[in-house]
Amino acid sequence: MEKKAQTYLSDLLFAIGIFLLTFIIFFNFLSVSESKRTGRLEAESVLIPTRLVMTGDNDTLAIIVDNVVDTTKLKELSNRGYTSIKNAIGVTNDFCIIFEDKDGNLINLTQVIGSPNYGIGSPRMQVEGRPCGRA
Repeated sequence: MEKKAQTYLSDLLFAIGIFLLTFIIFFNFLSVSESKRTGRLEAESVLIPTRLVMTGDNDTLAIIVDNVVDTTKLKELSNRGYTSIKNAIGVTNDFCIIFEDKDGNLINLTQVIGSPNYGIGSPRMQVEGRPCGRA
C-alpha cells in the first residue's frame, strides 16, 4: 500500500511540475508577444502624425502645411479611402485621425470633408458613437 501511495504522489508531483512549466512558458510567450505589439503600436502612433505634416515638396499625405490644416488636402485625404491611406502611411494597425480645438473638444469634420464623421480612419473605430471613417 505504501508503494502505491508513493507512486501516486510522485505522479501527482510530476503532473503539477509539467503544468507549472507549461504555464510559465505560455505566460512568457504571451508577455513577449504583447510587448512587441505595444512597441509596434507606439511606433505607428508616432509615424502617423509625422506623415501628415508637410516637410518637403512631394508629401502626398500631408494635410498640415505651415502649422495650418489645409482643408483641400484634408478632403483629398478623406476621399482616398481607409485602406489606401493605411497602405500609404505604412501601418498595420487601425487608426483614427481626429482634430480637437484648443480646449480639447472634438471638431466635427462634416462641413470640411462632406461626411458625418469626426475623423478619418477605420470604420471599425467609434468617435462619439459614429464610425471614425468610411471603408
